[in-house]
Amino acid sequence: MYGLSMDNREKIMQCALELFSDKGYEGTGIQEITCAAGITKPTLYYYFGNKEGLLKAILEYHFSDFAEKLEHAAAYNGDTVNTITQLSRMFLTVAKEKALFYRMYLSMSSSSVNTTSFLCITPFCEQLIGIVETFFLKAAQDNGNMKGHEKEITMSYLGMINSYVLLLLNNKLELSEALIYRIVHLFLHGIYS
Repeated sequence: MYGLSMDNREKIMQCALELFSDKGYEGTGIQEITCAAGITKPTLYYYFGNKEGLLKAILEYHFSDFAEKLEHAAAYNGDTVNTITQLSRMFLTVAKEKALFYRMYLSMSSSSVNTTSFLCITPFCEQLIGIVETFFLKAAQDNGNMKGHEKEITMSYLGMINSYVLLLLNNKLELSEALIYRIVHLFLHGIYS
């Protein structure tokens, strides 16, 4: 299943990501992870301490790349339409390239607030929200009708883009420049109206 170059740590993380994406964090047991990875429980504990440590390692690994791409896409250069287009393209592309991770992220971010998965993913979600909100705060300086509504606009944008991501992940849409154009223009129609 996995190449010889993949070490135990990576293999455990990949197997857990597949299981968490499919069954949810709370629905996946340590035994399932160790069986899927072909390792013993002590090996998992050696690398991650426990199941929560494993989840945090997966989140840190995937979110560091995601946040870096998001920072780059959200860099405002005075052109709101272009920046929202870059953001939309980035979200959809990351979702397509890292479908298991993105599905897990969406599932965990909408979990019950007292679950381990929700508590673990919340700081990462807040980081992503902060990056997008920073863009809208800057864009509001050039678009007076956005001033004072940056948080609501941020959350509306993220809700909309993640709805499209779900359609993409569920094979209801194909990623294309035409799709990105429609998303951006539907969103901007709401802001500018």
